[in-house]
This record gives sequence, structure tokens and C-alpha cells, in this order.
Amino acid sequence: TAASKFASANGVGLGNTIANTGQAAAITVEAGGDIPLTPSATMGARIGSHAGDVQAGDISVTSTGGDIVLAGGNGTAASRTLQALSLSAPAGRILQDATAVLLGGNLSASASADISLQGGNLVDSFTASSGADLYFSNQGALVLGTITTGSGQQNIHVTTVGSNAHLTVAGASSTDDNWQLTSAGNLLLSAALSGSSVVLS
Repeated sequence: TAASKFASANGVGLGNTIANTGQAAAITVEAGGDIPLTPSATMGARIGSHAGDVQAGDISVTSTGGDIVLAGGNGTAASRTLQALSLSAPAGRILQDATAVLLGGNLSASASADISLQGGNLVDSFTASSGADLYFSNQGALVLGTITTGSGQQNIHVTTVGSNAHLTVAGASSTDDNWQLTSAGNLLLSAALSGSSVVLS
């Protein structure tokens, strides 16, 4: 289809429910156009587990011809798993409202344009390939893998917030970008990191 929209006045979810707790679910979503995950005024929209029973199962979301957008609202747009979470927009952007949530083990994101994931995220590790600016925020400790970007000078901002939210750079990255890494805990460099400018705090 040209686009897939996950939204409903009653909320919508792909994954386990309150009625079938404890069940893992591997989920693959692919669309030729935009994939907006949009909560209603009162209910959420999600791909993966519901908040009260997060289970295993890799989740892959791919928009081959558009953007992936986790939108805002009174409800919450979320994707949750205990395992890998992959977001891919080879012809677009990956965007997230401040109220949206990504929860998982390893999060990988790839887009031909910018990536902005600054919501209530909680993942163990993060890798990304962005054609433009990259912004990511994590509400806990984070292992940062290899980051790649498109040609030209981009902005790469990675932030951890919360108690003991240490940031470990584990993947070597060499770009011509402006880096800013901000850790709420310790900041450990265990791999080479280079760019036009690198600010660590």
C-alpha cells in the first residue's frame, strides 16, 4: 500500500495483549509509503508488547518509500520488545514525538534523511546510519555502536538521562560531523571516535 497508518479512536496494537500475556512475538511491518504510528486522543498505538507485559521477539519496521513517524497525542505511540528493534526508511526520515517510546535490547535506525528519536526511549544499545542530522536520547545506560552519516557535515547528538545512565562508546565511528555526546553518568570511550568537532560532557 502507499502508506500504513496505525491509529484508532480505541487504540491499536500489533503484538501481545492483556488477554495473552507471556507470549513472545516477532513482528515485521513493511510499507511503500509513510508509516505513522499515531495515538488517538485517549488511547495509544503500538507495535510490539503492551507496557504491562514486555516480551521477546525481534521487531522490524521498514518504509521503503516514505517516513517512519511515532507521533504525539494524549495516548502513547510505542514499540516495545526485549530483543532487537529495527527502523528503516531508505527513502525518508525517522521521527519521534517527545511522548513516544522505543523500548528494546538493540535499536538500529537507518534513514536516507534525518533521524530524530528524542522521546522516552529505553534501549540497551544503539546503532544508526543517517543521511542527515541524528538526534537520540535514552532514559538509561546506553552502549553506542557505529554511527555513519551521509556526505557533508551533519550534527550528531546522543544523550542519556536518568540515574546511572552511563554512556559507553563501543563502536568505532569516523565522520566529518559535529558530535555532541552527553551522559547523565559516566562516559566511557572504548572505541575510536572522530569528527569535525567532538564535544563530550
